[in-house]
Amino acid sequence: MEALTFCHYLKTQTLISCDQLIPLVDNLTWQGLAGEDEVMVDSGIAEMPVSAPESAIEKEAKDLVIGFTDDEYLYGVFDLTGEMMRFATTTSALTGKMASSDAVNNSRDIVQDMHDLGSFFEMLPPRTGNRGAWEKKLAVMRQSVQKVEKLGYDLKVRGSERPKGWVPDLSTIDQPGSPEA
Repeated sequence: MEALTFCHYLKTQTLISCDQLIPLVDNLTWQGLAGEDEVMVDSGIAEMPVSAPESAIEKEAKDLVIGFTDDEYLYGVFDLTGEMMRFATTTSALTGKMASSDAVNNSRDIVQDMHDLGSFFEMLPPRTGNRGAWEKKLAVMRQSVQKVEKLGYDLKVRGSERPKGWVPDLSTIDQPGSPEA
């Protein structure tokens, strides 16, 4: 769930729904059952050949159903927030700004997306099953949101204090091994 939701987020900057995931999981199941010669790949999603006669693998794929529960989907989205936090950190370190859906207007950035996900989970009632696992995921998600908030704040403050392209002058720092050091 985590990998599929993160891949979808990177491509669209939106959260994939549980219903949208079902055909993706089915296609990945088919791709895993079939050999490379028997799979036609279109944009990374495997499809069953339309003109080929039904093989034993195709019959097995029709019988095999890999499903997931709503909780598994939600736990995958919880884990997505950690991936988004790492993505935000890496992107800001490389570019000096937050990842956003519109680089020109900065209309929505990853901080807003993290806030939206955090708010969504905060509004949900606690799950009745494994409450301890739910609370742990919620705490980790809160930490990820806070890290991205702090990162966004630091970029905003530091960005206004330093001109673009500024680097520290290291020539005034004593070199190791010198008598002053």
